[in-house]
Amino acid sequence: MDYRFELIEGKVSLDGTCYFEFCADSNRKETCWNENAFYLEDEVFNFLLNVFVKANKDFDYYDYCKFGQPQLQRLKEQLLDFEGTVGSFQKVEDYEDFFARLVRFPAYEEENKATWE
Repeated sequence: MDYRFELIEGKVSLDGTCYFEFCADSNRKETCWNENAFYLEDEVFNFLLNVFVKANKDFDYYDYCKFGQPQLQRLKEQLLDFEGTVGSFQKVEDYEDFFARLVRFPAYEEENKATWE
């Protein structure tokens, strides 16, 4: 399976329902699948899960979660730290080791080798 390692704007190009949704308006009338939201595939979000948990102690993987200004600042810092860590890798094995520790299920399998490379 190919994963979209990108933030997806709007719901028009979504395939299925396994996405994390990011909305700017916490008082929205729609509860999910907002047209103006951004989406990230579940499997891709799993790589960032620890970043969100560190940024907001009330983060819930299975429920709505609001990020106020302090949590957004911590999220920004955590994302920059994550980017710096990933950017320092020199070999495929560095990626394998790092990402294998982040996800709930083994992420690196022979069938996904092309994605890692």
